[in-house]
Amino acid sequence: GGARGRPFLMTLNELYRQTLERMQVAADGEPARPEDIKTVRERYAVVFELLNAKGLADWDAEDDIPPDAGFGVSLVMAAYCAEDFFVPEPRKSSLKAEGYLDLPQPSLAERMLIKRNSAKYLSQPAQPEYF
Repeated sequence: GGARGRPFLMTLNELYRQTLERMQVAADGEPARPEDIKTVRERYAVVFELLNAKGLADWDAEDDIPPDAGFGVSLVMAAYCAEDFFVPEPRKSSLKAEGYLDLPQPSLAERMLIKRNSAKYLSQPAQPEYF
């Protein structure tokens, strides 16, 4: 993709695609199967709720994903989709270790998203929220 338009947001379709590539379900450059995209999309609804409950998502479920969150979210997605796609061991275990949200030691993805949040809160004065 070029750097024009919205260069830094990750679209949901890009997230689904990256998730499938991370699990090695879709090869680079090959179109993903529609049923695979559908499975990942349904899983994202669940994962988004988890992220939201932990205060790690500052965007809406239907929104594109902020640039500094995209990679972390794709790690979380691959971890939570690994069962759906019968990812073989040891890859499945490593995906889970990178992306699960409730491990005794926070996963790489969770640490990234927590760090992103703490940096954001430190660098911005508190804004009133309007709903």
